[in-house]
Amino acid sequence: MPRIKPTKKQYDYLDSIGANPYNSDDEENFSQSQSSLPSFQSSRSGLSLSQRREMSSVFQSRDKLMLAEMQLDEERRRGRCMFFACIVLSVFCMALFKDRWPDDIKKAIIDLLDDGTRNTAPHMVPGSTEEFINHHSSTTMVAPVAQSSSGGEAPEDEDDSYTNSSSLSSVVYYKNEDMAVLPKKNEDKGNDSNNEDVADQSNATVPVDVDFREGIRPPVTIVPEPTEEQKQKNKEEAIMEELQQHLDNLSKYLKWNLPYKPDRDVPVYWAIPLTGTDLLDRVMAKCYDLVQATDQVNLISGHEEEKILNVVTEDDGSKYMNVNLGNLSGVKRAQELRLASSGSVDVIRSSYLYEIALLFQSTAKYGKCFTMVRNPIERSIDVFRKLKATSENPVFQSMTLEEYTNSPYSEDNWMVRFLSNEMEGKLDEHHLDLAKHVLGRKCFIGLTENFAESIRRFAAYFNWDQRYSGEIVNQCMVELNIMKHLNEGDVNLGSMGPAVPKETYAEGTKIYETLTKLNAMDTELYKYSIALFNRQSLYS
Repeated sequence: MPRIKPTKKQYDYLDSIGANPYNSDDEENFSQSQSSLPSFQSSRSGLSLSQRREMSSVFQSRDKLMLAEMQLDEERRRGRCMFFACIVLSVFCMALFKDRWPDDIKKAIIDLLDDGTRNTAPHMVPGSTEEFINHHSSTTMVAPVAQSSSGGEAPEDEDDSYTNSSSLSSVVYYKNEDMAVLPKKNEDKGNDSNNEDVADQSNATVPVDVDFREGIRPPVTIVPEPTEEQKQKNKEEAIMEELQQHLDNLSKYLKWNLPYKPDRDVPVYWAIPLTGTDLLDRVMAKCYDLVQATDQVNLISGHEEEKILNVVTEDDGSKYMNVNLGNLSGVKRAQELRLASSGSVDVIRSSYLYEIALLFQSTAKYGKCFTMVRNPIERSIDVFRKLKATSENPVFQSMTLEEYTNSPYSEDNWMVRFLSNEMEGKLDEHHLDLAKHVLGRKCFIGLTENFAESIRRFAAYFNWDQRYSGEIVNQCMVELNIMKHLNEGDVNLGSMGPAVPKETYAEGTKIYETLTKLNAMDTELYKYSIALFNRQSLYS
């Protein structure tokens, strides 16, 4: 059996371990030893055949062992490279998808980092600030106010250099029940006035961020009164921080100009009351056969407290999830049942846009907002009609429209309040800016005045038109008398109070002026919605 010819590297390895059968020191001798191998074997002709075979087998085994070790070293190097590459890739993925981490994992990581910070805190040095704070752990300390030795305020150019205890007399401390007490220090026994000054400091307070070693004077920080320009800048920064926080809360809603993907996105209908929501509900339920999670509790009566997520089928064939998204407790229950990631719901309907965003937290799903917008003046009139017809409060039965517009019951800027999540208090321009930002980036717009066109756009945007053709849907809308309601200008179903003549609230009337003033921001947002509706026509 021929022997394996070793490489120069293998030859060096054999030579280093003293197992070189060729007895050569360089490449030339190595070649000579190879050529002299037959004579080497012939010189051993006195050996038995079995011994020669055994020696040959030993040499071959050593060669193979050396090759195996070299391959093992190469695999080890390759494995280390792969290990470090996996670590880098893992860190990159964790940073890229950190918003999808479960909340309990985030909390565990934060707690672990906090514990590590506390456990690695340096040891306190005797006489340091930490030791003083521990000695007076039951109190809180505040910064002193500097005064001159004569009792007046210290001038701005007064020397602030550190001195011995005599310099402490130039600092006046104010004491209250929350301040720590500094023990009396008196090094200069010969100066009575200094002794009295230092004695007066037996009840003085000291700042927590100074060193209390011998002869150190606490520093004095004077905070200047902010200028008007600084106040305005601080206010703008606070507004920007608030806006960013609201946008972060809505981060699970994708932009409307991103294509809809059924396996990733869930349509979220931001329901504005009395904008044709009931008509749209009928179209989605009966003409497109969509399963809805709704805010109308009467549609799922008796099922809203079930512990398992199910689909409730009405007598007319409409399908709804057994959750009530008309109140915050129902939204929380839907989150616990993992409604968004269930795969059973086609449309989520609610007025609580911010709270519905929580349904998508810790899931791989995203919301795609769409809504119907209506003239806020006409919507306010219908709110009044609805209250007169359905409210149990007797005050509405005899109330006139003018009385309603001047009463605290009249709505003011409903859309801006819900989009900026500011339900109470006074609204500013930045609330309107936030509402425009959310509506302009997150929501696909429909207009009540263009109801049929809006339905067609929604169907094309969310691929509902792939279920049924336009002719079938139009026939369905005719059978449901939806077109009749639209032709008559009645976009609301259910009980409504007597119709209000349009000349009663026509432009120029007192009622119109009052409602316009109350809903000035909603009116501006409505105009913005019309422009957005026209722009979005290219995407449907």
